[in-house]
Amino acid sequence: LCSDEVLVSNFVNGIWLQDLIAIKSNADRGTLNYLATMNITPEKVARRLLRTFYWSTFETLFYHADPHPGNILVRFDGQL
Repeated sequence: LCSDEVLVSNFVNGIWLQDLIAIKSNADRGTLNYLATMNITPEKVARRLLRTFYWSTFETLFYHADPHPGNILVRFDGQL
């Protein structure tokens, strides 16, 4: 559906990584427990981030040129 003149995008639900970091830093147990019910835990996200960055650096030509926490969305099924 995309071309040189038209760009199509989708809305994706989730939580920004910067928000997850703030929740973990503030030890907000209620929100962490709520996110865990949606399969989001800081430990699992950290492992996936490391695996993703390793993969993009050493195993493929895909490269995320701006990987700061404001540009990474954690989906409610635990995917990045």
